[in-house]
Amino acid sequence: MMRNMAAAAALVLASCMVSATASDEAYDRARDTKTYRNYTSHSVAFFESLLSGRVWVLESPGDGTYGNVALAMVFAEDGRRLKCSAKKAGGHMFRHESFAGRWSLKWGGHAATILYKPEDGGPPGHVRLFHDPNTGALAGEIRARNKAGEITHWGRPVTGWIQDTMPRSLADACPALAPAAGLGINEKQTSLEMDELRRQDPDAPIRHLPGAEHTAPGRTGLGASELAPTTTREAVFAFMRAQHGNIVLSPKGNPRVLILGDEGGPHELWQLGKDGKVANTSTFHEVKDGDGEWLEGRRRGKSLGRYPMGYPFPYLPTGYRHATFQLTDRLVEAGEPVALPWMPAKWKDFAFLADGKVRARRADGGPDRISTWRWTQGRLWVQIDGNREAPDWEEAYEQLGMAKPKLWTPADGQRATRGAGKCVGDHEGTATWTLGADGKRVWDTSGCRKRTE
Repeated sequence: MMRNMAAAAALVLASCMVSATASDEAYDRARDTKTYRNYTSHSVAFFESLLSGRVWVLESPGDGTYGNVALAMVFAEDGRRLKCSAKKAGGHMFRHESFAGRWSLKWGGHAATILYKPEDGGPPGHVRLFHDPNTGALAGEIRARNKAGEITHWGRPVTGWIQDTMPRSLADACPALAPAAGLGINEKQTSLEMDELRRQDPDAPIRHLPGAEHTAPGRTGLGASELAPTTTREAVFAFMRAQHGNIVLSPKGNPRVLILGDEGGPHELWQLGKDGKVANTSTFHEVKDGDGEWLEGRRRGKSLGRYPMGYPFPYLPTGYRHATFQLTDRLVEAGEPVALPWMPAKWKDFAFLADGKVRARRADGGPDRISTWRWTQGRLWVQIDGNREAPDWEEAYEQLGMAKPKLWTPADGQRATRGAGKCVGDHEGTATWTLGADGKRVWDTSGCRKRTE
């Protein structure tokens, strides 16, 4: 009996679909999953840090039976997944507890996907995750298929938030759940209705977890948007400017370096090896045609695929600067002219400027020249007098007598540059921090308020 009840409850997460309201054109896009990809908001590593040891308080908003009904899913640190589910029985809500099996995260379909295995040995379920660091919301989306097995749309069957403690109402409904997971109880949360739970403790959702800032434009879920665009061209290029020279993660979690080119492109993407060095390079071009606006990746003239402008952007930040740009960052910050041994002898030295310009001084005392510098294919080019010499980044460090920085490797992952914590003392709420230039946290306590009895 319990097994059947658990299986029925699992359908709340695994099978509930939102109604299909998107247009036929949107359905065509949904079927074209190689082009219109539903990238999740964050990386697998981030979601592991968000979920592990916490509880997902959730509902199935599109379902007439379970809408606004508070449910719980606990992600124990040892890999157990524990549920507090609901089932209608005789016109009344019957609640039960269920030890539902295991959970894990993986890169699935170029997205961070949570995989859960039921306790009865049935087929595993999976859902793509979308987290809003500002509100703490966490939603899951799945692909809906028709009887022929064709993808017709993306659905968002579950929404809610992650918190550290079990709501008192759900702890009472499923009394074995919190002790089994080692969770404390939130005594403020006494309702079994989601909207009331939100009001009872607005500080309960986890917000601004370190690393949550590492998201990209448009990664808010194609189920929520019903396959409409989720970002803008302006937001995409603002992101690309901000990440110029930084290490980003590809849809499969592999390291790349994003290089923004001149207005209109082309732009570059460097592939990094496991040692952090540049292993290969490609370009991506701005393309407009009858189907819309695209960024098209190319290598040796061959198309590698297209990104549809306005949809979820494929690359996630890591918070790390590549070694190439660390070199020029140092030169720009120093502001002092430096001799470049590989340049023609008539040029005495060069001062690197932050806007990609360079001031060249002549050895014979003649007038200075303003030109440009840029990294391309891992080489440092100074554009002056048709110069054809450009060392790779390692040679540039050596010729300039500069100490090489530590190379990023996949083990370094993503570096948190922002985060939050609970207010202390006689205050409640959330305080946020950013990483200062000295590597120390700078706190903002404007989100704290005097505790009320």
